[in-house]
Amino acid sequence: MFRKRLNFNQFVRTPKYSFRRRSSRLKPMNNKAEKFAILLEDIILENKDTPTIVYDIDDLVKKFKIWNEKMPNIHPYYFVGANRDPLVIKLMSILSRKFSCSSISEIQQVLDEDNSLPILLTNPCKTNGIIVHAFKRNVEYLVFDSESELQKIRYHHPSASLLIRLRIGDPNSSERREQKYGVDVREGKELLQLAKTLNLEVIGVCFHVGTNCTDPNLFTSSLKDAQSMFNTGIDLGFDVWLLNIGGGFPGTSDILKSECAIFNSMAKMINKSLSNFFPKDGNSMVIAEPGRFFVESAVCIVVRIVGKRLVRSSDHEECVHYHINESIFGSLRVHKENQFRPLPEPILSRDDLKKRKICKTFIWGRTCGNQDSINRNIMFPLMDLGEYIMYTHCGAYLSPYFTHSYDNGEEKPRVKYFASDKTRKYLKKFDRFDELSHFFDDFESWN
Repeated sequence: MFRKRLNFNQFVRTPKYSFRRRSSRLKPMNNKAEKFAILLEDIILENKDTPTIVYDIDDLVKKFKIWNEKMPNIHPYYFVGANRDPLVIKLMSILSRKFSCSSISEIQQVLDEDNSLPILLTNPCKTNGIIVHAFKRNVEYLVFDSESELQKIRYHHPSASLLIRLRIGDPNSSERREQKYGVDVREGKELLQLAKTLNLEVIGVCFHVGTNCTDPNLFTSSLKDAQSMFNTGIDLGFDVWLLNIGGGFPGTSDILKSECAIFNSMAKMINKSLSNFFPKDGNSMVIAEPGRFFVESAVCIVVRIVGKRLVRSSDHEECVHYHINESIFGSLRVHKENQFRPLPEPILSRDDLKKRKICKTFIWGRTCGNQDSINRNIMFPLMDLGEYIMYTHCGAYLSPYFTHSYDNGEEKPRVKYFASDKTRKYLKKFDRFDELSHFFDDFESWN
């Protein structure tokens, strides 16, 4: 464990989270590398047993810029369920100013931020209470995919502007028929006819290719079906103008290069398909519901080793078991459920890392349950009791796990936010910049 502040003439932090010796031939350390290294070091010097969740605001802002660069004609409605951290919602209300919600509490959180923000209530199967709340709070856009949903909307929110949700994929496959939400084109025509009979207003079509989609071609087939549904709605007399291509965009970056390539392929495929099926000279507006894309790679969780034991098998093979101060039943559940999760990273200087023996390693969570296993049979540097490791790409669907599993006297994870000088300068261009002040201890130095 570090006992004094690192000498930054000796150490340089390189993306993402390691340190390396600085060569005299290298350029001076960049601002972000130094500041993030100091933040990690401060966490260690505080010498606390509480896990720390770090939000890298640079990463979130970078994703927003990438979206606007790759798909400038598609308006992002941030999917609130992906991460409900107050600063994330604040930033998205400044950057995107459009939200996709699926519950009363999500709607309320957005409207508490700014009651003029447009909201899409994206769940196709809603309780009566959610629909009533949407009506009372002037949430205009609702999604449906069944006759029963239309009947509920007619009774509780008859003035809503509706989007019909389509199923995606091969229409002849059993997998498509077993999907939780959506209708095919034939079923959709029947529902649109019913909506007309009920005097409801359908203004759009939506679909969702699924979380962490890896097949860009799904967007092409889905957009073709959406065009057919658009035309059907227009033929029935509806003013259909809104196309929602949903979410499913991968949120990894830097570490998993292939996922960046997948997003770039998606963007190219979507732009090409939109030009074919929904040309710019038409009257349609295109939106999407990215959530994971914005937040997954923006969050890391710093944990401490609180237990260690060395196990030798009968054939003298050694492995190390570490126990850390967080659990898959707490904030690390998001890491456990991430199919593209990277390995944990030791927070060590590069020189120190070179001296460490690499061992077969098991990492266990803080609870007593055998199922609280975070990593098994990984090759990892030999660490000491009290040292720290870090899990990256933990931002997607993190927030819900703050509210439970800390009932044994443990403190909930601390939350810290990081923004480089470059990102701070970028954010200062927005009118509501000052509202970020209470999230950063050094906010006064921004000005």
